[in-house]
Amino acid sequence: MVAPLRYGLARSYLLSGNLSASVTDAGSPRTVTVAASGSWVRPVIADPAGAGTSTSDPYELFTTAGTALSAAAGGGTWVVSLHTDGRTKVTWTGGAPGEITSGGLLAALGFASGTGSIASGSSAYSTYPALGLLLWAYSQDDTGWVPESDTARSLDGSGQLVVYRSSAIRHRRRARAFWVPRSYSDNDAGEYFSPAWGTDYESSGPTTVSAPDYNSTARATGWMDFAYGISGEIECGYAESVGTYLDGGYALGVSLGPSMFDAEQIALSSGEPLYNGRRDVLYELLKRREFQS
Repeated sequence: MVAPLRYGLARSYLLSGNLSASVTDAGSPRTVTVAASGSWVRPVIADPAGAGTSTSDPYELFTTAGTALSAAAGGGTWVVSLHTDGRTKVTWTGGAPGEITSGGLLAALGFASGTGSIASGSSAYSTYPALGLLLWAYSQDDTGWVPESDTARSLDGSGQLVVYRSSAIRHRRRARAFWVPRSYSDNDAGEYFSPAWGTDYESSGPTTVSAPDYNSTARATGWMDFAYGISGEIECGYAESVGTYLDGGYALGVSLGPSMFDAEQIALSSGEPLYNGRRDVLYELLKRREFQS
């Protein structure tokens, strides 16, 4: 039985070069620039109206790509969306077959190679989830959003308690993702969940907040790549139900909590302690704001 896709966590990342694609469609062969160097982008879980100017106001990659690809498509339309299993779905509708043959956009969307020729009204599906997108099926021991405020307390000379409280209140959430595949190949047939570790063990994450290898070969983003490849101040998008969010629901702008950067956050699965192909991941999120798809 294939586990259902539910949770999603998407990172914002900074483009260090133009994100482009070579396209053949009814508009003839052409090169499309989807987002310029210096722009911030985030896959799926972001405000579709984002301007790309900051980590908290990124371009939503799928919406931006679909708009740019369709702009000179000779009357045809490109739609980039999240398939129900977590892969990127690229759909073409036009008078002749369409194809994305090369360019960094393919790797950013999770394609290990070109889309191949897509007949009008048909779709192509990526090899992996989009770059910077974590997807998982189950969470347990969820604390919900707990409000917190910094305080200081002391007793004055008469024994009265004096409390100083910050006017800023943050919200923290901790939970355990389980049934996380140890590596991408540990997914069951029909599953495309993010692995505990990435597939490239020699280069498991970038040293800056720039996109890792977005102009190179696509690979699945792992939990450890996600945490160690960014600063804790980089805003991410979080959806408790990715499908509901895409249907017009709400998601949150969050940052990673301090414990996300502890290696002990990944452990053998407590649900299946003898099954070496699965892991539990303890995650901690700090809430920033809400947005609607």
